[in-house]
Amino acid sequence: MIVTPVWNGEDIIVCSSAGQNPIGRAIRLTRQDDKTVPKGLWLSQKIRFGQPTPVRFGEYLIGATRNLVMAVEFSTGKRVWGHRGFPHATCVLGRGKFIMLDSSGQLGLATVTPTGLTVHSQCQVTERYSFTAPTLVGKTLYLRDRKHIMALDVG
Repeated sequence: MIVTPVWNGEDIIVCSSAGQNPIGRAIRLTRQDDKTVPKGLWLSQKIRFGQPTPVRFGEYLIGATRNLVMAVEFSTGKRVWGHRGFPHATCVLGRGKFIMLDSSGQLGLATVTPTGLTVHSQCQVTERYSFTAPTLVGKTLYLRDRKHIMALDVG
């Protein structure tokens, strides 16, 4: 299983996989003589995102693995903080807020900084097995589990 690779907006792409041999890695892409040249930056079995795709937040990658939401530096692979309590959370950034939906159907609203995650509110909104990332379109947040789909006005 591999999550969607995440681009830092400049020259680094981070890929991650789960399963029997989980691993995370970053590759720097540069141009040399009209060719794109990849160079491995870091490789880690500790920094990996198994199912939900992480999101870019400045120089950091924010995402979840099992029970831990964490921030990782793009260029070093160093975990700068971790927050427990949202198992297998999928996430989206919108208007400066971090919205998480975990696998048990718990929705969380938080603020992310380079030093940590501050959860402002959380509530149960779907049933178990919510593995699809929340989708934010304007002021409407779309969520789903295995049986239901919903639209929430978050304006």
